[in-house]
Amino acid sequence: MKIEIWIKVVLFSVVLCIAPFAVTSAQEAQPSPDDFGGKFSLGPAIGGGGTVGLPLRYYITQKAILELGPYWTTITDFDLNDLNDSTAGINIVGINIMVAGGFVYYFDKKYIDYKKKCINNGIFIKGGYSFGTMPDYFVAAGWARERFRLEKQRRSFNFELGAGYLGSSDYDPPSPIMIYLKLSLTWFVGSTWK
Repeated sequence: MKIEIWIKVVLFSVVLCIAPFAVTSAQEAQPSPDDFGGKFSLGPAIGGGGTVGLPLRYYITQKAILELGPYWTTITDFDLNDLNDSTAGINIVGINIMVAGGFVYYFDKKYIDYKKKCINNGIFIKGGYSFGTMPDYFVAAGWARERFRLEKQRRSFNFELGAGYLGSSDYDPPSPIMIYLKLSLTWFVGSTWK
């Protein structure tokens, strides 16, 4: 009986001695926001000045980013006046290639442990000019978010939402006020921040 009590006391003491090291190692395993990303990223984008694009992002610092890339968009014509006509509907009139870019500044970069994600929130200002069937230009500003997953630290998902001005020298847009929306998935190439 005394031996069983002594064994329990020894095991309890061993657990108490090991527990602080286990907690410390678990806290040290939490990644730093510096572990995520790099200095250059490239990936496909939907929206952001065109239908689809391939922007290149250069990270001046972890919070300040310059972006530039080509975007492709189709020009469509909606002809719904005579639905009995075989040509009624949506017709592709032409193609525009837009060069768009801008500046993004993130205020904070934090790691959320329970979600296993690193999230950046900030603001952007973007602009672009298109060449093609109906050349136009835009300027936009708004909110930007970049999100990394713990298991994919060299890839990010970007979301940008804002408002802007759309203009053209060849035609009058239906509304000069535009809603700017861009979704992109980027892969980091080259060196990291470590």
